[in-house]
Amino acid sequence: MKIWQVIFLISGFLFISNCGRPINNEKETPTTIELSFGTESTFDIITWNLEWFPKSTQTVTRVAEILYALKPDIVGLQEIVDLNALNQIVDQLNQYDEANDWVAYFAGVTNNSWQELAFIVNIKSVSIIQTPFEIYQSDGMAFPRAPYVIQIQVNGKEWIIINNHLKCCGDGTIDSNTWDEEYRRQQASIFLESYIKENWSTEPVILIGDYNDEIHEPESNNVFWNFISQPELYKFTDMEIANGPSSGYSYPSWPSHIDHILITNELFDIFNSNGSGVGTIKIDEVLEGGWHEYDTYISDHRPVGLSLRLQ
Repeated sequence: MKIWQVIFLISGFLFISNCGRPINNEKETPTTIELSFGTESTFDIITWNLEWFPKSTQTVTRVAEILYALKPDIVGLQEIVDLNALNQIVDQLNQYDEANDWVAYFAGVTNNSWQELAFIVNIKSVSIIQTPFEIYQSDGMAFPRAPYVIQIQVNGKEWIIINNHLKCCGDGTIDSNTWDEEYRRQQASIFLESYIKENWSTEPVILIGDYNDEIHEPESNNVFWNFISQPELYKFTDMEIANGPSSGYSYPSWPSHIDHILITNELFDIFNSNGSGVGTIKIDEVLEGGWHEYDTYISDHRPVGLSLRLQ
């Protein structure tokens, strides 16, 4: 396993406009962007908070072109507000990439929902065993947004992906107050571990999302200590990023690293093998307008990606 930075080879800046694009029934082609991430020999998953998606009139096309270039197998999204805009991403991906077949799943039931969770899946590379479903819907204290679970098949084996967007904010201290933000995230962490143990004790599980807290804090105020204290069972794949320089963080505005990917021990050997890796995808660094452009048109979070070398 290695911590990697996505390598960007740019042919023109990632600036999206309607100028020169085909109209009517002509096939659209994406802006030329070469991003190195997904490969045919790896399972590639991204977690990405898209901040009140769509953030601007350019967001849909920009995100579609980025995902087309990154070529993930599955993407877990947070803060999705508009189902129609989500479907437009998939429509554009399928126009760009006829060799694959992209589908979207949305936890909300209508447009203009309150920051819902979603998946975008390439069903040519990943088989879906069961379409996504929510858990802990009635526990708004621990989960302002119910975790979103999808069962997939990878290399003939069942894998479980759990997408999360935990309660934000707080003062950095876990209080006993039921509505304390850190306490709510701590309870969510405990519930998620219970769910994994009770339902998927022998299956590979990947827990992704905007956790809204850091994983490298000391035990006294670490809301994820139930996972961290059991290294034989669970691993935050991005712990080295959290312990590294702030330039690698997923949330530069603070700065903090709060978007994480946790795996269960069934995936340890794959994660530690050559060809596997995890990293923050610094799309802002290839934009002409840098972070300002990225934050204005796309999101205030960077995506985090995990590649697992398939045996």
